[in-house]
Amino acid sequence: EGYENYSSQIHVVGDIMLDGINLIINKVNFTNPVNYPYIICTIHRQENTDDIRKFEDIIAGLNEISKAMKIVFPMHPRTKRLLKKNNLKINKNIILEEPMNYFNFLTYIKNCELVITDSGGLQKESYFMKKNCLVVREETEWTELIENKNNIICGTDKEKIITNFKNRNELNNSFEKSFYGNGNSANLIIKILKQNYKLK
Repeated sequence: EGYENYSSQIHVVGDIMLDGINLIINKVNFTNPVNYPYIICTIHRQENTDDIRKFEDIIAGLNEISKAMKIVFPMHPRTKRLLKKNNLKINKNIILEEPMNYFNFLTYIKNCELVITDSGGLQKESYFMKKNCLVVREETEWTELIENKNNIICGTDKEKIITNFKNRNELNNSFEKSFYGNGNSANLIIKILKQNYKLK
């Protein structure tokens, strides 16, 4: 109420997710939680877990990759339920974990060799933590990370997932481009609100 006379404007301020990571990054103990190289993996999107052919292919791809490097897999309850329902076997080198709190999860990202996920947020968190990411989807919201070759879209085909894992050294290991601002988005939002809406 009272704001109807203000014209609509778009302000580019960056990504508030980066603000959140910057707030806690100095408060987290990033000591490696395990003593072996590993991939951190999450699979939970309904389009992947509810399509049994896709789900089988993803699990088969992960099983094959885990022969070369262990995979730490915090598993969404729905994913775990469907795994059991469809009697899909997991290689012993895939370490199943319960869902982690955010601090623990960032620690695992920080110390991993690679990220494999179908999560939208984790694709960006990987970039913030300077890790390459294989995206187990047919498309992504974060096309800039694909164009910059930090991440790659694998789809859900077993062979494509495996091939992209084998070719992971071709990914870009530079994470210096500021696609998402400088971690000051919240302050910029407050400043803009004060300027435009005369907030105290």
